[in-house]
Amino acid sequence: IDVTAGVNGVCTGYANNAWGTTAGDQGLNLLSLKIPVDTVAFVDTCVILPVTVRSFTATVIENKSINLNWTVEEEVGIISYTIQRSESGSSGFISLGSLNSKRHEPGKTYSFIDWTAKPNTTYYYRLAILENTGQTKYSITRSAKMDKSDFFITAYPSPTRGLVKIQLSNFNGTANIKIVNNLGQMVFEKKVNENSSFTVTIDLTHQPKGNYWVNVRTDRGTTTKKIIKL
Repeated sequence: IDVTAGVNGVCTGYANNAWGTTAGDQGLNLLSLKIPVDTVAFVDTCVILPVTVRSFTATVIENKSINLNWTVEEEVGIISYTIQRSESGSSGFISLGSLNSKRHEPGKTYSFIDWTAKPNTTYYYRLAILENTGQTKYSITRSAKMDKSDFFITAYPSPTRGLVKIQLSNFNGTANIKIVNNLGQMVFEKKVNENSSFTVTIDLTHQPKGNYWVNVRTDRGTTTKKIIKL
């Protein structure tokens, strides 16, 4: 039996009363076993090796978000990558978003930003990798923590096609939230009085495309965030 393995797996074939070899692109001979066999009927088969995740990192960016990056190789038969997060690291994983595979593109580096992470909480992240067989496999787990106790504001997603979430973390007091367009016209206003972190959802679906500015005024001052409406 002669066995030759390609980059993406091991393939075997039958020819002339002996096992032949078939290699994948830029194949590499891994082993060669020569054993006499009788004439038999054989259907060519290939065993595809799983995707290789070369690196997976979770990095805190300016104590405002956590950036997830991963690089893969041998991306065959992969449909998508779903980013999952847990506060325990062993259970309770929730899905934050999904990215389609780049198997037909030259680049194999992916990035996802978690804008919903709260300060002083350790989060554990993993990738749920969906294969075209319907099976899901998981990457190693990475952790990250934003060490910040101060009040801060996050506006996401941007760009957006309609819905925008304004998140106030570690907040205690009264806040006045306004959204204005490039002409300075106010399109949204809301006053809130809270004693903890909270999120306000705003619908800009019926507003024209362009830049909008989120102004949040509290007793600590005014914070402005830019939102792009597609």
